[in-house]
Amino acid sequence: MKLENITNVITDYVANGSFKSLNDNVKYLKDKNIAYARLIRLTDFNNNFSEDNAIYISEHSFNYLKKSNLENGDIIISNVGSNIGTVFKCPKLSIKMTLGPNAVLIRANPLFTSNNYLYYLFLSKYGQDKLASLASGSAMPKFTKTDLRNLEVTVHDLEIQQHIVNIQVRCKL
Repeated sequence: MKLENITNVITDYVANGSFKSLNDNVKYLKDKNIAYARLIRLTDFNNNFSEDNAIYISEHSFNYLKKSNLENGDIIISNVGSNIGTVFKCPKLSIKMTLGPNAVLIRANPLFTSNNYLYYLFLSKYGQDKLASLASGSAMPKFTKTDLRNLEVTVHDLEIQQHIVNIQVRCKL
């Protein structure tokens, strides 16, 4: 099935507006004490979501970025650069969160699948090969959210999906 048919959300940072309007409406903050929300980036994942070098935004910026606001457990996939295809889940933090640039947000439609299943699917060799097949450009590889929406993936019935997730969770313990 196409990924867009089993998800409720596939979006990215630039879905919120043009580069100019993003520049005009989104101001990065370093001080958590004056921030309303946190921008979640690949850098944050690589740093275990430490507050060191975290980027925050105001309430106005958060509201402007409403198309890419995050929920705990959302799937985030890096779609630009040398770390293209890096997959991680949005953590549960004590502050509102929104997606940063150079990544795509996926939120499953629970009638067809779960975030957990899609997370393990994209971490697998099968999923990584599927993501790699989307990459274009040699100097700076990338893929778009449209490429991801049209990606065909194998989707088992919900019972088998849950069995796969349970096996993955047990393997991590």
